[in-house]
Amino acid sequence: MFDALTWENISNGYHIEPWAAEWFHHGAEDTWGPEPYSDNDNNTDFLNWTVRLRIGIKWHDWKEFDVNGDGILDPNDPDERKGMVTANDVLFSLRLMADTPKYSAALYCLLKRDENGSVVFSNYNGYGELPEVNVRAVDNWTLVYNLSYPYGYFTSKILGLPIFPERIWKNHIQDKLTWSDPQALINFGQFEFDYWNGTGGRISTFRDYFHAEYDSKGRQKPYLDAIELIVYSNTDLAVDALVQNYKVDYITWRIDPQYIDKIIKSPYIALVRNADCSFDYIGINMRLPEFGYAGYLESDAPQIPGEPPKYEGNYTDIGKPFRKAMAYLTDKSRIVLDILDGFGCIGTSVISPVNSFWYNPNVKIYEYSVYQRLSGYSTIMHRIVTETG
Repeated sequence: MFDALTWENISNGYHIEPWAAEWFHHGAEDTWGPEPYSDNDNNTDFLNWTVRLRIGIKWHDWKEFDVNGDGILDPNDPDERKGMVTANDVLFSLRLMADTPKYSAALYCLLKRDENGSVVFSNYNGYGELPEVNVRAVDNWTLVYNLSYPYGYFTSKILGLPIFPERIWKNHIQDKLTWSDPQALINFGQFEFDYWNGTGGRISTFRDYFHAEYDSKGRQKPYLDAIELIVYSNTDLAVDALVQNYKVDYITWRIDPQYIDKIIKSPYIALVRNADCSFDYIGINMRLPEFGYAGYLESDAPQIPGEPPKYEGNYTDIGKPFRKAMAYLTDKSRIVLDILDGFGCIGTSVISPVNSFWYNPNVKIYEYSVYQRLSGYSTIMHRIVTETG
């Protein structure tokens, strides 16, 4: 439902392409050009960027601002322009996100600071305090960004941030993290919000999407009119709906192997097997000396955000022998056979062996061995594993 100025195209290599932006260009203002950014550009000024929006991108609620009722918004009419994405919406969105934990880190290079290095805040037209950013709207469709330092992810992380309608969200600066209302989901993406009732919901295809695609017969994609979401409290109910009632087209979470026999009996479902690059792991709290470091964190010392944590003691990894013993005494083959029903393989690192391009076969392997002796931990670990099954 939400969209951005750029998108990451990974279909043929990797490159950033303009999306809601018509083009973006780095360099001083006198180097503006109608051409899109090129990886071969010789301009070395990466502190100044200019972005040009596509004119005429409609918000989901654009019809409310179609004054003439002709199905067309006039970009020169101030009232009808409220139904379109403008540079002011982008600028407001940057300031709004700079004041939220999720997005603020990506915007450090744009924050305006005073002589002491503190972020400058100012009141946004009487609606609330927001951080100031070194971005300005030149006109309704053009923005100039001035970075305090080069940021390699500018075109993906910053230009790839969502954009919010200023006319709606300016009233929710104070409760931006808690406000939940259908209006909060108004954007300009390919799908628009219909409803949510607690047990299910629906999003519909936004047929006035600015980047709509058509097939050879002139039919607009996607061919579906809407997507309905249904909440099932457990996998049993979801699988029954999939194979018996046919009310489910797609289950978003992983289906455990014990359901496979039930699923493949349905004449409407085909089973496709492929190597999964995901992995399961045992998480260990390294802050506990039993598993990791002694003197890790000084619990009584005040921890200051943005500064390294305060430590005490010698910060020694005393739990390493225990973790090595645990690695030797974990029977991964049994996990694959009994828990995954054979649908898996033994891993040696966070990279799955089926991902042959990245997998390193030379990673040290801790093969299952109850006889391996490691600083006296093997006997203890073997008893723990035996007694707990």
